[in-house]
Amino acid sequence: MYRYQLGSAVLTSDEPLPSLPTSAGPSDVSWRLRRVESLPAPSGPPLVAIGARDGGRPSVVVHRCGAAHHLELPRVGCFRVAADELAFALEPGCSWSALEQALVDQVVPRALHLRGRPCLHASAASVDGVGAIALVGESGAGK
Repeated sequence: MYRYQLGSAVLTSDEPLPSLPTSAGPSDVSWRLRRVESLPAPSGPPLVAIGARDGGRPSVVVHRCGAAHHLELPRVGCFRVAADELAFALEPGCSWSALEQALVDQVVPRALHLRGRPCLHASAASVDGVGAIALVGESGAGK
């Protein structure tokens, strides 16, 4: 069993995710991450589609499935995000680094939201003599 630290959250997984930082300590926010062959297709219209530009395909499509969310990330896979568990089914040919990026950028922030925990979507840069400059905005805003 592997344990990974993502901000204040801990993921436990049977899958090695080499670019994620490991965790040894306890956390009051944790999920079990499990790989499945497939996830059932959601019914009904999406809750939100993020990142579609110029009529292109969205980078994330989110459906509500009861108390959970179903995320579709083209070229990565599908994720079931619930308050206590994260499940994923990868598209053929998806790299582990793409999975890790999806977990950090989309899946864990949505899981934190389902638990009522704030999650800031931002970028920051360190500037010598000034400190840090943070840029906050909607996904796709160009931070």
